[in-house]
Amino acid sequence: MKKIYLIPVILFSFYTAHHLFAKRVYIVVDDAKIRKTNIAIASFKNLKNDKTAKSVGDGIRDVILADLQFSNIFSFIESGQNELLQKTGHEPEEINFKEWGALGAEFLIHGGYRLEGDRFIFETRLYDIKQGRLIVGKNYKADRKDMRKVSHRFSDAVMEELTGEKGIFQTKILFVSDKSGNKELYSVDFDGYPESIEKLTDHKSIVLSPAWAPDGKKVSYSCYMTHPRHIQNLDLLVMDLEEREFEVISSESGQNSGSNWSPNGEEIAVTLSFEGNPEIYLMDDEGGNRRRLTTHREVDVEPSWSPDSEKIVFSSGRAPFAHLHIMNKDGSNVTRLTHAGKYNSTPAWSPKGDKIAFSAQIDAASFDLYLILSNGTGLRRLTKTTPRKHNEHPSWSPDGRHIVFTSNRTGKYGLYVMTEEGDNERPLLIKNFGNITSPEWSPYL
Repeated sequence: MKKIYLIPVILFSFYTAHHLFAKRVYIVVDDAKIRKTNIAIASFKNLKNDKTAKSVGDGIRDVILADLQFSNIFSFIESGQNELLQKTGHEPEEINFKEWGALGAEFLIHGGYRLEGDRFIFETRLYDIKQGRLIVGKNYKADRKDMRKVSHRFSDAVMEELTGEKGIFQTKILFVSDKSGNKELYSVDFDGYPESIEKLTDHKSIVLSPAWAPDGKKVSYSCYMTHPRHIQNLDLLVMDLEEREFEVISSESGQNSGSNWSPNGEEIAVTLSFEGNPEIYLMDDEGGNRRRLTTHREVDVEPSWSPDSEKIVFSSGRAPFAHLHIMNKDGSNVTRLTHAGKYNSTPAWSPKGDKIAFSAQIDAASFDLYLILSNGTGLRRLTKTTPRKHNEHPSWSPDGRHIVFTSNRTGKYGLYVMTEEGDNERPLLIKNFGNITSPEWSPYL
């Protein structure tokens, strides 16, 4: 795959000066729950003024618009029938800031593009309308087929410049699908764009419980592998995503599953059953330095690390029903976290460290998603499904503001996303891809 080249903009002397001072935060993300920020995205101009298809500029604009809509912190201002606002250039002296401001826009994205064979040049700017000043400008040169990647990269730049937080628009989601007739591992862009789907495994078997390494370069997962004398066992594997090569790192008899990487990248928590009962262990990314954390007659499964790599939340049958418990990373100080319902599973610790999302069967014959503070208070329901339909397996975006999950509300399991409050719920991938399970959102890539 060819790389995308980023060329810093040096056309404006005040662009460099802007970065000599402490970065200003224009938008406090939490304030968007009260009032969304008004932003305008002008039509991108064909810089060569040739017969280049208008769809190229429209395609770039559509991706950036969809990205910023996904963030759920913006309202979008249209220029309506104002031809002047649509056709002017993207340099400061060509922009009518007063007119954009009269429409209610607080910020403006403006830019242009040109094609050079199979390559395209994209020049884009983000402006503060009230001050009439450039916030950030970027020039990109890339293969035409990488238009979406470049657009996502600029969307990330917009988010970071305005909010001080990284954007998630270049992240990906792992999931398991039975589309091929077997359960294999796939990845897709954060927005579920169908053409971004990649099949990562071809074991022709059953893949379970994928997890990202914190650097985004490797993934772990479990798979039923065939051993001598045709014995099948649920082994733990690690795949290098660049080389697309996998290695079995744990093949003890029985269960080797539910892996979860510590955020510092030093250890993997996993459930093993070779000593009889499913218990939680730690190991390194090659399966070495293994040590047992839990010892209980009931099942202990589904470990999830706290963002500081100091604690682990897991599901255990010791309550006597399945409930969530938290322990230190050495297995000490096990404390019960949840008390409601019969079955609490697939916990996912928020990247911010204050919340844990999980799936639970509490007041009906269905599973829904819930949120609880990491101190065991503040239990809150996020989804509400119909009887015998399920919302399961939450996974956080790396900014801690969105949760991806699976649901069979349409008859088959599909991929859905919502905000951390349970709002703005929408499908990502629900058609023509079999049953989708075990989603895992990537770290920043």
